[in-house]
This record gives sequence, structure tokens and C-alpha cells, in this order.
Amino acid sequence: MNAVAKQVAPLELNPFSPEFQANPYPVYERFRTQAPVHKAEVMGLSLWVLTRYADVSAMLRDTRFSAAAVPRDLMPGELFDGNIFYKDPPDHTRLRGLLNGAFTRQTVETLRPRVQVMADTLLDAVLPRGEVDVISEFAMPLSLGVVTEVLGLPVEDRALIKRWSDDLAVLLDGTRMLLGVADAQRSAGELIAYLKDAIAERRRSPRADLLSALAGAQEAGDHLSESELIATSVFTLIAGHETVTNLIGNGLRALFQHPSELARLRADPTLLPTATEELLRYDSPGQLTIKLAKTDLTIGGVDIPAGSAVCGVMGAANRDPAQFPDPDRVDVGRQENRHLAFGQGAHFCIGAPLARIEGQVAFGTLLRRLPKLRAVDGGEERQPGVVLRGLKTLRVTF
Repeated sequence: MNAVAKQVAPLELNPFSPEFQANPYPVYERFRTQAPVHKAEVMGLSLWVLTRYADVSAMLRDTRFSAAAVPRDLMPGELFDGNIFYKDPPDHTRLRGLLNGAFTRQTVETLRPRVQVMADTLLDAVLPRGEVDVISEFAMPLSLGVVTEVLGLPVEDRALIKRWSDDLAVLLDGTRMLLGVADAQRSAGELIAYLKDAIAERRRSPRADLLSALAGAQEAGDHLSESELIATSVFTLIAGHETVTNLIGNGLRALFQHPSELARLRADPTLLPTATEELLRYDSPGQLTIKLAKTDLTIGGVDIPAGSAVCGVMGAANRDPAQFPDPDRVDVGRQENRHLAFGQGAHFCIGAPLARIEGQVAFGTLLRRLPKLRAVDGGEERQPGVVLRGLKTLRVTF
């Protein structure tokens, strides 16, 4: 007989708690050690929470889970019906095949010089001041600039696109939905109309950008439908922008908390690739994912019935000492760093190669050009969120 999930009264998952928002990792550790497969009630939703690396990794790779765990009525049909994030095979396999060519490591590596130019330009503008908000004046415009340039969207439209992206980010994080679903739905309609015009223009006159590549993507005679093209473009924009902004903010904050590792990285820039992976692991921009069990399952000795919502907490798995020695310490040279920040399995983040390049360029540029970089006391404000973890403000002086 399989075990029953251990219910421990003090274990409560309150995503709105200021303490949890500031630092969820002690809560994750209690779950992982006391009840690693735990049934919880969160925002009226009953779900099973997984916090051990082995369980979360297995869940992400298990085809007995469905990605279609988001209620359709939370977003316009065009953003749900064609969205690769919520597709299972064979639809997911078909869409992934059509998209893979645009995000290969070789393809995105050609963008590194352009990312470097953007990073240097942003720092040039703030150097005379000696102080900057890394989020609003560096990480956000860098990530937004890269993803809009990749898509082929005009520079002059970035402020408008930023507003749409901010409004729509609530659709990726349940704890933000109370802050503005109405704004998200309005912005979704505006962004869909904007992208339809841009896609129609690409079909008339293709360019060397991702929108043109997606509009013309072909595999075995197949192509992206209109809703698939719109949904893919929207979520490439939002996920690419949010993930990289959070990576830069969270990562720099972690380096400030580990000054010896910051000094080590500054002294040896060849560590930038491993450092970026370590910062992704230590304070992951995307903390969790929810899937539906398509059949009765047993996880960690616990029976989970078909139809259950199961939450794999990558942020907790990435601090599991069974996988990562001394997991609560940043080690910019950490080897064998098989973190789950980009997921795993069929839904592994397709934009991961580009996000890695942006992180490496951002950290390398900040440390090289700002040798006296340090955090401003009281200059940090956290963005609310549980799925998406990041900072709203991170003021630094140099």
C-alpha cells in the first residue's frame, strides 16, 4: 500500500505573505524535509506540491501529466488555443518542431554582439550619475530591447509594448491576477491587433526577423495557424522579457549577498557561463509550474488521483541538497549544475539559449564597467509574484 501524503499542521503555503514573497526558500525547505509531496489549498485551488528535485524533475519529463492546466476563461481564446505552453503531444511536438529552428544555440549566438552593444549603450547613459536602478534602467530595457528586436518590432513602439507586457504578465502568475485581470484582457486585445498588423506586413514583405520566420515556418508541409502565430509571438515577448529581467535582478542581488563570489567573478570573467547557470539555480526567475495528472499516479510513495493539479516547485528543487551540495550558497564556478530554472523535458524553455546569452552579457558588462558596484541601502523593492520571482527596484551605486 502506498503512503498517504504527510500532513503537517504548521505547513501552510500562503503566497500573499510578505515573508514568503521576500524569501520563499525556508518554506520550501520545510516542505521538502517534512512533507515533500504535500496537498495544499492555494487561492481556492486544491493542488499537490512537489519540492524535491527528483520528484519535480520526474514530473517535468512525465508524459502522464498535461500542460493544459490554465482555465480558458482567464485569457482570450487566441492566446490559449494556439499556445505551445498549454499544449500536449502531438500538438506540442508539431509546434516545437516549427519553432526550434529560430532558437538554436548557433542562431542566437549570432545575437551576442548586438546584446553587448545594447548593454553598453544603456550603461553609457547612466555612468555620469553614479547611481542607477538596475531593473528599470538596465535589465528591463535590455531584455525588452532584445526580444522586440528579435521579433522585428520598432524601437519607437517599445514603451507601448512594455505596458502591454506588464499587464499581460499577470496571466503567467496567479498571485498577480487580483492586481489586474481586466487590464490584462484589454491589453491582450490591443497587442493581438498590433501583432496581426505586423504579421500581415511580414507576409507581404518578409524581413530578417522572428515574426517573418514564424510566419513562414514550415515542417513536413505544416505551418503555424493564425492563433498559434499570435500566441507564440505574445508569449515569446512576455516570457522572454520577464525571465531575463528577473534573472539579472535576482542574480545581481545574489552576488551582493555573496561578496566573495562577486569578487571571484569580477576577477575571472571566464566564469560567466557557470555563474549565470548558478544564479539561475539560486534564485530562479520562474519558480514553479502546474500540470494536471492524466491518470492515477504515485509520486514519492504518495497516491495522486487522476485529474489532480500538481505543482512542481523548481525553485525548491533547485535548493535540494540531495542534488546540489551546499545549495543555499552561491558558487559561481559550480559544476554539474543541472538546475530546473528553464524546466525540463518536452516543455524545456525554447528561449533558454538567448536568455543565457543576455545573462552572461549583462553580468559581465556590469562587473567590468562598474568596478565599485554596490547595492544602495533600502534601494530594493520586490515585484509581487510566486510563479515569476523578481525585483521591481534594485538601486546600485558605482
